[in-house]
Amino acid sequence: MTAFIGIAGLTPASADAVEGTEVALPQITQTVSSAGFTHPGAGMTASQLQNAQKQVKAGVEPWSSYYKAMSETKYASRDYVAGNQGATDDTPLNNAYDQASMRGKAHTDSLGALTQALMYVMTGEEVYRANALHVLRTWSSMDPAKYKYFPDSHIHTGVPLYQFVSAAEIIRSTQPANSDLNGYDLRWTERDQQRAKDNMVLPTIRTFLYSQNRLWNQHLYGVIGMLSGAIFIDDPQLYAERVEWFSVNSTYEINGTINGGDVNGSLAALLREVKSDDPRNPFGHDFVELVEMGRDQAHAEGDITLLGSISRMINNQGTRLDPVHGTVSQDADAVSPYGFLGNRLLKGADKYVQFMMGEEVPFIDTSGGSSSLSQAYRGRLRDMMSEIYYQYKYVEGVNVEREAPYVAELHEKRDGPLYYNGAGIENFWNPRGSDFNPADYWVALPAQLATENVSVPAPAATAEMSTAQYGKVIGKDARQMTTNGQEFTRLDSHKGDAVLAVRRMVWSDRTKTSLVGIKVRTRGTATLQAARTASSTAFAEIALPDTADEWTYVWLDLDSNKIPTSRVGENILFLRAKDGSPQIDVSGVLSQANGLLTPPVFKDAPGVSTVAVAGEQFSRNLVVTDSGGAPSLSLQGAPTDASLAADGRLAWTPQPGADGAAFLAVANDGQTTTALHITISVVANRQDAIDYLLSGVQNQALYTSSSWAALAKAKEAAVAGKGSTDAAGFAALLEGLRLAVQQLAELNPKLQDGSLDFTKLVTSSQISASTLGSLIDGSNQTTWGDLPGPSVVFDAGTSYRLRADRFGFLARDTFPDRTRGTSVYGSSNGADWTLLTETQTVGQDYAFEYLPVKQELRNQSYRFLKFQLEGVQPAGRVWSVADLRIEGERRETVGAMDTVTLGSPNAVVGRVVDGDTAELRFTGAAQNTNISVVIQG
Repeated sequence: MTAFIGIAGLTPASADAVEGTEVALPQITQTVSSAGFTHPGAGMTASQLQNAQKQVKAGVEPWSSYYKAMSETKYASRDYVAGNQGATDDTPLNNAYDQASMRGKAHTDSLGALTQALMYVMTGEEVYRANALHVLRTWSSMDPAKYKYFPDSHIHTGVPLYQFVSAAEIIRSTQPANSDLNGYDLRWTERDQQRAKDNMVLPTIRTFLYSQNRLWNQHLYGVIGMLSGAIFIDDPQLYAERVEWFSVNSTYEINGTINGGDVNGSLAALLREVKSDDPRNPFGHDFVELVEMGRDQAHAEGDITLLGSISRMINNQGTRLDPVHGTVSQDADAVSPYGFLGNRLLKGADKYVQFMMGEEVPFIDTSGGSSSLSQAYRGRLRDMMSEIYYQYKYVEGVNVEREAPYVAELHEKRDGPLYYNGAGIENFWNPRGSDFNPADYWVALPAQLATENVSVPAPAATAEMSTAQYGKVIGKDARQMTTNGQEFTRLDSHKGDAVLAVRRMVWSDRTKTSLVGIKVRTRGTATLQAARTASSTAFAEIALPDTADEWTYVWLDLDSNKIPTSRVGENILFLRAKDGSPQIDVSGVLSQANGLLTPPVFKDAPGVSTVAVAGEQFSRNLVVTDSGGAPSLSLQGAPTDASLAADGRLAWTPQPGADGAAFLAVANDGQTTTALHITISVVANRQDAIDYLLSGVQNQALYTSSSWAALAKAKEAAVAGKGSTDAAGFAALLEGLRLAVQQLAELNPKLQDGSLDFTKLVTSSQISASTLGSLIDGSNQTTWGDLPGPSVVFDAGTSYRLRADRFGFLARDTFPDRTRGTSVYGSSNGADWTLLTETQTVGQDYAFEYLPVKQELRNQSYRFLKFQLEGVQPAGRVWSVADLRIEGERRETVGAMDTVTLGSPNAVVGRVVDGDTAELRFTGAAQNTNISVVIQG
């Protein structure tokens, strides 16, 4: 048994301990095994390591910057200790690989082993070699009998194995200058090789990575581990089989219902060529599509990064593929993994990048269903270390700028090893949670770059995402410009084809204030629209004042209580200009502006629309708050006799016959500008003013009794005050009436299809108000989330009941099974439940599936509705609903009783629902009083 010796503070026995002595860098020796495998040959080859070693030592870019960034992470620490490291290398803290927590340790420990091995190669300091050996020997001491499949382990164990193997390949291909470090053996021995094979590589493959029938990139997460393991243990049969699993996977078996059961994760199946004569193809031309883009763009990104790194590993072994079948081949027409199927990987990556930048791409549901391009994670585009670009340009000799212009553009606008991700700096060398991070590619960068004077992008000066780097103009009426060294995007609001997409947005916590700052300048007033896609309805409109060609921030708040989550792009922001200045310049976006901006806020936002009487002074206090100080106030486009005082008092006396006025009130604090739309209609007399405010009000029965009572009170006060000589007092009464009209609440608000807009009627302890909004947006891609079940309860409140005829369910795109088995119950007390629906959902994602309410219950009303997943569910099953419909009505009831004061004639207590008990509660101590209760209707 090898004893573990702590490394921190030790004095290495090698020459690197002598101050001022240059440490000799280790030689990387390439070998070819009897089975024909090149070592090192997983993530990187000997020549790639030697080149990186040389360039880092000489300070040549881009290797120098990437090495420096890696060396600054915790994984490069001289006293690094693995999470599973025990008292000795042979006794890990846990020798059973049987749960998700162990997968987490393997993920970070394997990255630590690889980092330490690379630090050793680049510095020659043998403390790093010792650290890497400790990690590898720890995980080579796992008990193969204690490997046990756990949920999703086929997804999460392949990448750690790839990183462990890449580290071991480096260690086995180098020789230490000293055989030991303070007694710790620095040599890679036959025992190390055998134990790594028997206790780490083979058990991982046999327990977790044995199937070719995994879902899309779940398959690829396994393949990267399988292939690296096959290389490490010199198994040509295993290697050849897994190469074919990567390319075509011809033995894949149809399973499940997703995509018609065809979820083959091979390159050929994921990156499909759709022919122009395909009856499902409405576009009239051939195109390549990445099938998993119909699921979400995070998984699609994983497809590209995994396929790229697996291709590199196969190419490192000099393996050629049959151009059609994807099998290992030595025939004359065999191709590299990059050239397979006519550079299919490059073509698919180009379509993916094009969509992620903001443009639309052709896409069909290859199963014949209704799946469409997903907006989930759109814009979360990282440059993938430019691996695809460099490999095709330098290794394959492809003109990438011509063949894949979006991949080339992404490379041109690439990040460096350190970059802003939201408000913070991120290092490229990080585990990225469950994502695959191909960061090790920096070692394999093409040697030709050393002669090209490459400039490595540094982090921006601030967290502002420049539109020059992260923006994409959509349409002919937007263009990227540079003036006096200032880069920006110009939008022409006079034309309808000016859109800017800004990617890499990272929003703040959207359950509360979530400020976004947009840096603009204008030469006139206009409106800036923010939308989820280039063509979707705007979720916000920002009034732009005339900034006199000076830069300022305007802003919006993405608080999901104000803007439903489903209406906002997840990692992308589309900006459109309209209604005004032909020159709206946008230079950047602060996606997380909380604490960076303290914008002026008008209490009346987003605007004021009111009425004034001709000949009478109209006045109103515009309340403005700004935590950063007192902003300056001004008017733009207002009548010449209108004024806005420094304290916010707006005054105007419209003359008889005057037209109404529409203008902006503007607040500026020196950094951020806020504009408020003011619209004032002018009428001849006070009664006309009252009538104007009431013109949109409909029948009383359409509104809740409480909001109608408030309106009646405000109307009564305005009518009573119209004869007053106090113009300011009457103006205040008009304002009260305007607010009462504005606050009228419909008893039964409806969606366009006539069903209830339940987002305005119910609350749920399990579903947030913003998430409720995703259930009425008509999309099968936005959902209430993946819940474990078994139920979700809606509460209509103490004063209301819900009656239903039927319920409609739309399943999540490509996952119809996740809605299957749902029923609906009703209750008046939240404890006793009545089954309302006649059947359960079967789950369909292409159209609503309606469950009728039992005939005898269609006139019954309930305070609570419970959506329940029926039956005993298999472990790990998730429950997801994309859209929900309730066809029925809300009824008003007494609920928590109104208090009626004796002596108040005609007091309205509340509406009483059939079957409910009405109860009156009286205040005061009066006795022997006659009370008449009248039930109307």
